[in-house]
Amino acid sequence: MYVGLSNLRNGYMQQQWARVQMFAAFNTVAFPIVFGTEARDEAKFVISLVGFWIHVLVLIATWRADGWITYLDERMAALERLDREDPDSVRVMVFGHSAFLRRRGSILASRRVFGAIGIAVAVGWLWLALSIFYGQPSIG
Repeated sequence: MYVGLSNLRNGYMQQQWARVQMFAAFNTVAFPIVFGTEARDEAKFVISLVGFWIHVLVLIATWRADGWITYLDERMAALERLDREDPDSVRVMVFGHSAFLRRRGSILASRRVFGAIGIAVAVGWLWLALSIFYGQPSIG
């Protein structure tokens, strides 16, 4: 049971890092097109709008996955506590250990840092799309 839960949790963690890479890949391509070229404002508007929605959808998926990771962490901690009730048990607490819980809840946890960056970039894409839509001077 514990192995199955840990495999599920690790899969969710790998998805989190894949989403970070998706953010980086999209922005690596989109930012130079919007800021560094003489592309038409219509193209910049579409790219900005798509960028905003991609970021919103990925942030929602990340938030939901984090809820599942928390749930799986709690279930694995419960299994660890059950195992520790046996006086002959030599297992080590990982998910129920205070150091793990402290690091997971830290403001500097990677999911929180990248989440804040993702929100800031999504707001930037929305601002850019609105400024182009309302006829602000061309960017780039």
